[in-house]
Amino acid sequence: MYQPPMPRTSFDLLLPIDRLGLLYRDGVQLGKRTEAGSAVLLYELYGFYVEIFYRDSHLDPERIRSFTCQALLEPYIRKILEEYFE
Repeated sequence: MYQPPMPRTSFDLLLPIDRLGLLYRDGVQLGKRTEAGSAVLLYELYGFYVEIFYRDSHLDPERIRSFTCQALLEPYIRKILEEYFE
């Protein structure tokens, strides 16, 4: 059975700077969107998803959220479909 290098629960316990380092090193950026004035970047990392929320400056993230629920991908899918059918 596949064992990811780090489970999501361990990722969530890391300091934000360490989470960002893993994302930039091993993550794959899948999409971006905006929400309530924040830029949100979506990554896939070790079999789970991570969103980074940036407000105003792209240097300091406002929030980092990891998840496995595919329903949370819906805003990205909707954006892709809107751009495709424009």
